[in-house]
Amino acid sequence: MHTDARTRLAASQQELVRALMRIGPAPAGFDAFRIQATADVLLLKRTHEVARAWPALAQSLGSGFDERFADYARSRLNLHEAGPLADGREFARALAGDGALTDDAAIEALAFDLRCRVDARGVITLRSLSFGASILKQQRRLVVAVRLPVVGERWIKIPLKIL
Repeated sequence: MHTDARTRLAASQQELVRALMRIGPAPAGFDAFRIQATADVLLLKRTHEVARAWPALAQSLGSGFDERFADYARSRLNLHEAGPLADGREFARALAGDGALTDDAAIEALAFDLRCRVDARGVITLRSLSFGASILKQQRRLVVAVRLPVVGERWIKIPLKIL
């Protein structure tokens, strides 16, 4: 009997989470308007957390950041369990794929990649040699960065004549 009750409770909880993520209707017995309002607040909270964790990325989109991130977040079925750093990194990748990542945001993403990586466990701080590069379209430069433990980071900007 306890197993049936637990199964029903788990199913109800899943229904509620799906409704809060806007991928399912409000469960029976819940006010659909309040579920929608709560979903809106959760999305706004997620948006603001990413903006705080990724200031250059947020600033690069200006007043359009909230709407652009909200559109991105709605297309992702799961809230990123690794938090706003990982969420912001994935958003930056999506913007880069669309050709919408500004130079300042690209540098912020490269700095993150030198220091961290995201995997199933969350954001992991790198403790070994790391390096990366990014093309800055507006500045017409190639940025190459290397991070060496104890020594620190070295960044080089190379002018590009063709872009």
